[in-house]
Amino acid sequence: MIIPEPGFVISSLFHPQHADFLGKIPSGSEVGARIWLSRSKLPDVAGRIVDESDLEDEIIKDGWIVIHPETLSLVDQVKIFANASVVAGLEGSAFHTVIFVKNPTCRLLIIPRTRRENDVHNNYKLISNTKNIDQRIFPGNLRIIEDNGYRSNLAFVSRADVRDFLNAESA
Repeated sequence: MIIPEPGFVISSLFHPQHADFLGKIPSGSEVGARIWLSRSKLPDVAGRIVDESDLEDEIIKDGWIVIHPETLSLVDQVKIFANASVVAGLEGSAFHTVIFVKNPTCRLLIIPRTRRENDVHNNYKLISNTKNIDQRIFPGNLRIIEDNGYRSNLAFVSRADVRDFLNAESA
């Protein structure tokens, strides 16, 4: 029996051959398509941002498209990453879907929702480095409303700062 080395190890390895194998859908990059990956309809136990829908109302006016990944098929989620110029949102597993895009051209804007405040989980860095994705992190803009560890309910310190970041980094 031959057991190959793993192609992905959480927090430490994403082999380029494994990334190439997983990347099946080519990028189309619709100019100007800016997508917000919303967590606003997830159950409270998933960890929510209590004022996320207020931010969404504001960024829709700026031309952002708000989607709820949990309502879409996996193929439709992958197509979002394949066709958007920018995909933004709060740190969460929806961002992992980009691994199924052959050569992602979208920019990722991620807002950490953990106690690391100024950083995201290392898996996001592994994926962006291996797939050569332009990824930006907007640090330290959440405060704890209800502390449940990784599933804490949070609120933005400043929605205006988040909106400014999104619009500046997507220009």
